[in-house]
Amino acid sequence: MGRDVAPTTDAAGGGSAQATKADLSSAVMQKCLSKIHGKLSSSDFASMRLGGECSLNDFSDYLAHPANSIVALPDPANKDWSRPYNEYFISSSHNTYLVGHQLYGESTTAGYRNVLERGCRCIEIDVWNGAEGEPEVFHGYTLTKEIKFKEVCKAIRKHAFSDAEDERYGGAGEGPVIISLECHAGIEQQHKMVDIMNKIWGDLLVKNIEPEEVHDLPSPDALRRRILVKACWVLSPSPCEPS
Repeated sequence: MGRDVAPTTDAAGGGSAQATKADLSSAVMQKCLSKIHGKLSSSDFASMRLGGECSLNDFSDYLAHPANSIVALPDPANKDWSRPYNEYFISSSHNTYLVGHQLYGESTTAGYRNVLERGCRCIEIDVWNGAEGEPEVFHGYTLTKEIKFKEVCKAIRKHAFSDAEDERYGGAGEGPVIISLECHAGIEQQHKMVDIMNKIWGDLLVKNIEPEEVHDLPSPDALRRRILVKACWVLSPSPCEPS
């Protein structure tokens, strides 16, 4: 596909390496493409612009096409959302608010938009006591910069669900979203968190369900376009406050 040439026969190298750009029109590349081509319709293949001229982005899109998926994602038109929720694999995200370094990166709502629009259905929010009585989201005991909890909730409301069923993610844009909520905030700001979630998410929230009353989990279809909060309350001082 491409080649790396070092002007030495030594196993450890020793010469200046030279790389050449992959020739996507080569006989080897065309043979590889022809083997995969059978998985796509002619229109799909044409739309990928594979053949004589093909950019790296075109080729990457081609490899990431649903027809080439190793996990064989189902046809959205034939998906079955009728089984109990625990019988499904759920695409999940950790420290969703961080898009850079985990120790000193900047927290941002863009992380939530990014994963939700890619089909992620379980996202994490770490909440701590914030300034001026407003709960904030950041990675505790690190140098990461904080964002307001209410701004995260607004971003989730805006990007959680999509009317279009993306074939790459099996129409996950309508699937329920689980909020993995790790709460380090004190009682006063916990109440404020509840008020914020009720105000911003409103009827999207699944409420008033007692665990002892649940025998079988509802199906994704019954929870379509709803938000579930899975909370972990950590009784520890805020990293911004003395113990």
